[in-house]
Amino acid sequence: MDSWQRLRRCPIHLHISTLAVLLVLILGGSLGIYNYHQTRQLINSASGDYLEQLRLNVELEFQRSYAPVAQTVNLLLQTQLTTAQNMSSRLRTLPLLAAALENRPELTALEVGYANGDFFIVRVMNDEHMRDVFSAPKQAMYAVDNIRFASKPRRIQRLFFDENLVPLGPSEYLPTEYDPRKRGWFELAVEGRGEGKLTDPYLYFFIRKVGVTFTQINTEDAAVIAGDISLDMLAKSIQQQRISPNSHLLILDNNQQVLAYNRSDDLISSATENKVKLKTLADLQHPLMSLVSHLPDGTDKTFSVSFQGDTWQGQLKTLTPIPEAEFQLLLLTPENDLLAEAYRIRKEGGAIILMLLLLALPLTWLMTRRLALPLVDLIEHGKEIKRFKFDNRFTDTGIAEVDDLHHLMDEMQHNFDDLFGLLKRVIAYPDTTARARYVSNELQRLVQCDGVMIYLARDEQNLSLAAGHFPGMRTAEYLEATIPLQLDSLLSRAYQSATTLEGPLSAEDPLVIGGLKAHFLSEMCMLAVPLFNARGAAVGVMALLAPLDQDTCVEKLSFCEALAGFLGTILLPERSRDEADVLRRITSG
Repeated sequence: MDSWQRLRRCPIHLHISTLAVLLVLILGGSLGIYNYHQTRQLINSASGDYLEQLRLNVELEFQRSYAPVAQTVNLLLQTQLTTAQNMSSRLRTLPLLAAALENRPELTALEVGYANGDFFIVRVMNDEHMRDVFSAPKQAMYAVDNIRFASKPRRIQRLFFDENLVPLGPSEYLPTEYDPRKRGWFELAVEGRGEGKLTDPYLYFFIRKVGVTFTQINTEDAAVIAGDISLDMLAKSIQQQRISPNSHLLILDNNQQVLAYNRSDDLISSATENKVKLKTLADLQHPLMSLVSHLPDGTDKTFSVSFQGDTWQGQLKTLTPIPEAEFQLLLLTPENDLLAEAYRIRKEGGAIILMLLLLALPLTWLMTRRLALPLVDLIEHGKEIKRFKFDNRFTDTGIAEVDDLHHLMDEMQHNFDDLFGLLKRVIAYPDTTARARYVSNELQRLVQCDGVMIYLARDEQNLSLAAGHFPGMRTAEYLEATIPLQLDSLLSRAYQSATTLEGPLSAEDPLVIGGLKAHFLSEMCMLAVPLFNARGAAVGVMALLAPLDQDTCVEKLSFCEALAGFLGTILLPERSRDEADVLRRITSG
């Protein structure tokens, strides 16, 4: 309890500093928490829109990249390539095929399979793997293979071309048993009867890469045009998508196999000449992929999962980049990425609050010290007054309340000084008349009023003028020496009621104050204060005059009432023996 009392009696600057710091902490912390939660709420509500927009961007990019593949194949079906019978006639379409491959970087090759077993293909030498497989010259941009099925022995005629379609050396002839009519892409096109089809992933015969092929047959000529899309091109495509650094983006086929993954290129589980098996989500050896492996079921959905202490937002969306082909896009994004802005705002908000607090501490200390020092001076001022030392002076501090209190204490100091000085000096006068005259003169000066009158009780019926002072006028000409108490006046009412009264001078009976009110041009206020003896009985009245709109008398009322108790005792008139009955009334109390 004593410790608490001591704590409560700490200096004011400590109280204000503590309060200011608490306010900064409470307000800053509340604003920081509120801003963080509001930002989190806004971002959470917008995260669905963000994911949807991200998915749309990926889907549109995917559509932009792969949908034209079908258009390219369909366009080539309308050219003379489907009826070309030899190498030279087929090479005449090379500029068109090269332009198609250049405009569609997703394509690795365009080929034609004829009903008689002939085969014609144009490949892009776009990486070192392709150059190594075909032992292509450094300048080679395209490799052209042509197979005439009917020729004996069956051979591949191969030519390399640079980017300007200029042949690089003579043709090469390589033995082969390749028959396009026995390949899956050819058979699928025949089954499609003129509709475009997309194969399942398989191992390309010549380049030993895994990919898919869009294929379509010209029903009139029975020639099949196909475009190859390798899986590494799919992977490169999604790896270029603009998503958050920690997001996972995958493309799945209708068997839930992973065709492309933005975090891995090793997607082949096993591959043989006739069959290729790709990894599924569970085969990726990633805990998050295993967690969501049961979700892909061919339907679109939005979901969330908890993984390693964070919430992941996910979306599954069906993609149809090529007619008759259905892929599924899987997008997984951690909520931390979505709320990165909220975390940044919280961190910066905390830093700002800490900076404000660090700034607030010294500033609050200085300000409270500035407040406390004038209060300390005020306390010392009060102690000096307590010791009856009235010579203290102060200067304005700029703090209104402190300065007002200083002024009040200064006035109180002067009032005490004036009161004690007046009492000390008035006792020095030998008779009542001299004392009353001195009191009236000093009181007019101290109170700064326009005049002072002192009337003492002569008997039970009359008040007698003891003294009066009005600067610039002779009081004997304007003041009545005796005022009958039976006349209705402010002086008689104050005397008889023993209470201080106030009223306008104009309302007074001329018999009471003589011609005094005619001397003042402006309306005057009269304040009547009864004088008391030692026993508390009224023995006279002290009256002060001031302009009606001036508050000087009212402000000095307490001073005059405090003085009245002393004056009644000091100014008791000398009484004769025949006035014993009046004296008994005056002293009876």
